[in-house]
Amino acid sequence: WLLDKYYNEKVTSYDNWYDWQIGIPTQLADVSTCMYEVFPDKLKKRIADSYLHFSPYVDGNPGAAGANLLWLCGNSIRIGCVAGDEKLVRYGARLLQYAFPTVTEGDGFYEDGSFIQHTYSPYSGGYGVSMMSSLMSVLYMVSGTAFQPTYPEVNNIYNWFYEGYEPIIYKGSLMNMVRGREIARSYSTEATAGKTMLSTALTLATISENVGRTEDA
Repeated sequence: WLLDKYYNEKVTSYDNWYDWQIGIPTQLADVSTCMYEVFPDKLKKRIADSYLHFSPYVDGNPGAAGANLLWLCGNSIRIGCVAGDEKLVRYGARLLQYAFPTVTEGDGFYEDGSFIQHTYSPYSGGYGVSMMSSLMSVLYMVSGTAFQPTYPEVNNIYNWFYEGYEPIIYKGSLMNMVRGREIARSYSTEATAGKTMLSTALTLATISENVGRTEDA
């Protein structure tokens, strides 16, 4: 019904780009992964074709960053696997190269481990948590495969944990001073953000042998 009515190659996107390129594909990736064994191949291909229609970046850089970039990575890999589309999987894996370099201005992780979003706001506990959680999910997907990243910048992730997050997590909670507008959301607390980051760290620990190399690792 969704593919017939609203999310297909004949529809032109409107309003928020996020819904078309990330929001809906994330739900489709979740459902189609869980229902892989019962979804017919024709339906799997339709999902991939619709996703590509709204996210036509397979041959270039999407211009996304942070958590948005990682959501594109994960969705492309999962939908590509479901549809048997290797090009789409490779696209998702290739996007990882844009996730690891540090920045010196604007959005992203800095050399000292801090994270900025919306140009000026300290957001390690908001968008930073989303990015790290999504990054671990994608790395877990490709760990031990031909698609896992091998470039040196991968090692930056350890610095982000040790220098960026360890100082702002206390008794399992992630300090509000770096959570931005998350502090206004009733479902998001210092404790839930801290729990997500601790879970993310555990995920990295399970795949660390395939994720770069540092002395601390």
